[in-house]
Amino acid sequence: MAVISSLLVGSFHPCATCPIDMLSEFCALTADASTSDEIVPLLADAALGHLGASGVAVFQVTESAELRLDALRNLPEGLRRLHMPVDALGGELEGHLHSILCGQFPRIHILPLISAGGLFGALALFFSDLQAMNEHRSKLAQALANLAAITLHRTFEYAELSRSYIELRASREILTRSEKLRALGQMASGVSHDLKNILSPLLLQVQHLRRCPDLDSETQERTLERMERVLWSGVQTVDRLRSFGRQTPELPPLAVYINEIVKQAASLCRSRLSITDLGPKIALIEELSETPMVQLHGDEFLNALINLISNSMDAIAAAGGTIRVRTAQQDGRAMVQIADNGPGIPKEVEGRIFEPYFTTKGETGTGLGLAQVYAFVQRHNGTLSLDNVPGGGATFTMVFPAAVQEN
Repeated sequence: MAVISSLLVGSFHPCATCPIDMLSEFCALTADASTSDEIVPLLADAALGHLGASGVAVFQVTESAELRLDALRNLPEGLRRLHMPVDALGGELEGHLHSILCGQFPRIHILPLISAGGLFGALALFFSDLQAMNEHRSKLAQALANLAAITLHRTFEYAELSRSYIELRASREILTRSEKLRALGQMASGVSHDLKNILSPLLLQVQHLRRCPDLDSETQERTLERMERVLWSGVQTVDRLRSFGRQTPELPPLAVYINEIVKQAASLCRSRLSITDLGPKIALIEELSETPMVQLHGDEFLNALINLISNSMDAIAAAGGTIRVRTAQQDGRAMVQIADNGPGIPKEVEGRIFEPYFTTKGETGTGLGLAQVYAFVQRHNGTLSLDNVPGGGATFTMVFPAAVQEN
């Protein structure tokens, strides 16, 4: 009942005379303590009530390696101003206390609070009677000091763990923000890459119209139609970015025939050939066969095709060559290939070709084109493969499952 009543009032019970009872009560009172400031007053009460001391002082070690007096019992309050270095623990501290108290207590007994090799403070017992500190009380005082040191060590470890957790959480928040910024940067780079591929043909068409103002109406109409398709693809790309920023659900893919989008991509890329000096060097050939319908986001598929065809054009720009865009049915699925007869991709980098930010184009490349194509194919349950022959060209193959037919 003594332990229970002590827990209820939150202080040490002065009537527990049995050493085991006293130590058990001290353990019970400090079991839930999470800070040293909760333990130090309990230690002072226990020492005053059971060790025959006339006064008690409990010191704690500060972060600056000083002894700070945190609890006083039956001693002048002026002692609280006492601050001494940890090295003073021992004869110097005892002598200093004697001088301050002007010999009021003939005997001062100081016990360091040490646990697991760490010093956490000191328990100072002040006796008016030289005979009051017998062997029995000395052993009990040492047991209480050891128990208090273990408890203080536990609170120290708890504080360290809490501090580490706070630092870890702060680091995780910084890492999360960094990851978001990295993802945002990657997304912005990807969108700018797509827009450049989409809008470059538009610029070429505008330049073509300016250089050839006397084009017949039919040619002008076809050119304007191509420009309109380019602008519409650019608008859809920007809409995807805006939807991402608002975290709005993505619209479901639609069932489409890939040949129509392949023709559009080839037309946009062929415009680049017809207006630049690449025209005489590069032949862009379409070999289209019947394919099943597939569920795709058409504007993303168009961007992926333009990426692959543009890469082939860059690969053979120096020496010229042929790019073949093929479609076919493959085991009930739709297949599209972009093949060139250029130098191919070096074997040593072939395994990294789909990695974000990896490029073989030096400073002119972003390293996002093929990574975006790969991500697009994965999102639409397709496969993307590379058939590479260094010196003999590269073939990229996309295969998509057929759209599910609704009854």
